[in-house]
Amino acid sequence: MIFGLFPKENNDMMENIWIYYGIITVITFLLMAWDKIVAIAGKRRIPERILCTFSWLGGFIGSL
Repeated sequence: MIFGLFPKENNDMMENIWIYYGIITVITFLLMAWDKIVAIAGKRRIPERILCTFSWLGGFIGSL
């Protein structure tokens, strides 16, 4: 149970949601960092469509 706020039957679903947001945030952060590195190096960047898609899927915290 997460902080004792959710009943047992919802606990698994809430835990999966937290895991999903954690993973998508880390992936988005790494994509943004890689894009910044290649931009400084003057190489081909990650398309903005990809970056926005990952932000839209829940990784907006990682893009800050």
